[in-house]
Amino acid sequence: QKAMDEKKFEEAVKLRGRSFENNLKTYKLLAHRKPESELPCSNFNVAVLNVGAPAAGMNAAVRSAVRVGITEGHKMFAVNDGFEGFYKGQIKEIKWGDVGGWTGQGGSLLGTKRTLPAK
Repeated sequence: QKAMDEKKFEEAVKLRGRSFENNLKTYKLLAHRKPESELPCSNFNVAVLNVGAPAAGMNAAVRSAVRVGITEGHKMFAVNDGFEGFYKGQIKEIKWGDVGGWTGQGGSLLGTKRTLPAK
C-alpha cells in the first residue's frame, strides 16, 4: 500500500508479482491501440474462424487474436460460419474497433459450423 500511496506505480506492480505484471501487460496490449506509426509492418494476412459448437470464450479469443495480430502489424480477416464460410468467400477485413465489446457477448459472433471440409 505504501508504494501506491507514494504514487510509485511501477514499484507497486512489481510488488504484486510476475503474474500480475503479465496480466497488466496483456490488458494494456488488448485494451489500448498503438498509433499506426508505432505498429510494425508485416506482409502477413491472418484469418480467424470458429469451428465446432459455440463455447464460452470464443468471442474473447477472437478479439484477442485480432488485436494481437493488428499490434504485430498483420492485416486481419474474419471468416463467418467456419470452413463453409471460408469456402463460400464469407471473409472480410476486421479492424481493432470491430471487436470492441465482444468479450461480454455469448455464442459466436463470427458464427460457426460443426461440419469439417470433405477430403
